[in-house]
Amino acid sequence: MKLNRDQRKAYLALQDTAKAVSKIPLGLPLIWVYVWVVILGFKDDTELIVNATDKEIFAALYRDADKEGFTIEYGSESLVEHLREWMVESDLMEEINCTCGS
Repeated sequence: MKLNRDQRKAYLALQDTAKAVSKIPLGLPLIWVYVWVVILGFKDDTELIVNATDKEIFAALYRDADKEGFTIEYGSESLVEHLREWMVESDLMEEINCTCGS
C-alpha cells in the first residue's frame, strides 16, 4: 500500500514513538506518557501555577502512582481531573482564583 506524504510522515513518527515508548522501564508506559503530557500541559493553563520542577513532579508521580491509581478506565477527562486534584493536594500546583471551600 502506498502512503501519501502526510501519511508516511505520521506513520514514521508513530513507529519511532512506539519504539521509544516500549523502552520506558515502567509498567503500562503509554499511560505514563499520556499522564506526563497532561502534566506538562498544566504549565500552559492560565488558571494554574505549577510550583515544582519537572524532576520534582516526576519523583512525586513515581512515588504516588500506585497509590493514586491513575487510569484512563473512566475516560481521559476523569484522568485529567484526578491529576489536577493530585497535583494541587500535593502542593505541586495551585489554582488561581480558586473558590475552594467557599
